[in-house]
Amino acid sequence: MSRLAILPLVCAVVTALAGPAVAQELDAGASQVSLVFADVLVGGDRSTAQRFTFTGLSGNVSEAGAAEVRIALDTLGSGVDARDERLRAFLFETGLFGTDESPEATITATVPVEAMQPGSHLVGLPIEISLHGDSAHHTVPVRIGTDEGTVRVTAVEPIVVDAADYALEGGIAQLVGLARLLLIPTSVQVSFSLSFGR
Repeated sequence: MSRLAILPLVCAVVTALAGPAVAQELDAGASQVSLVFADVLVGGDRSTAQRFTFTGLSGNVSEAGAAEVRIALDTLGSGVDARDERLRAFLFETGLFGTDESPEATITATVPVEAMQPGSHLVGLPIEISLHGDSAHHTVPVRIGTDEGTVRVTAVEPIVVDAADYALEGGIAQLVGLARLLLIPTSVQVSFSLSFGR
């Protein structure tokens, strides 16, 4: 076989080994991941909801629909510095990481290729959330809209995530003591709206 005949075969093998090409990168400025904690005050007669958002988002979705979103846990914010620092330190333990490291949570999923076609699509999307070496699977109803090279994936309703799946109960207990609350339920509502573009 001549060298010219072998060249296309070599190119095909290299492409296969490289994996699926990245079609779109996450647009952090047009995306949002947030969570809501409920606080039950001492006496049990009143509760409040605290909403937090993450500003450090990155990720991509490939042409085959393989999606990954990375969430920098030390970018959690609610607008109240003392509260934010407590959650970072005691819940997500961001202080255990070096200054050159950014502790992350990741969301991975495979978006159906047909749902990445132009238009609006409502699908039940299986996702995996990983944090501190632990992971859990969820199926989330999402609306996927594709228009002019942009893919937007939005949760139709919040995901109810159990902090116990990620061994975070100890951190929650510390937060209860520091804030002098009756309790903080381990169930947390997580919402997201993600935009990917070329």
